[in-house]
Amino acid sequence: MHETIHEGERVTMRAVGMLAVPARSRLEFKPGGNHVMLIGLTRALVPGETTSLVLHFAGGGTLQVMARIRA
Repeated sequence: MHETIHEGERVTMRAVGMLAVPARSRLEFKPGGNHVMLIGLTRALVPGETTSLVLHFAGGGTLQVMARIRA
């Protein structure tokens, strides 16, 4: 996971090990904000396709989600 940091006119990305999601709230992944960057893939992904991701939570739960591939 990465977060996007805006420092004046400079925009950078930083890898994060986890993101906090307070109870009864949402965390949105989107370009220009928090996002998942897939590294070390064994095949090329095609924009427009979907892929399955499994999110692991600190409390021990997991959530399988479908994510649309974007360029």
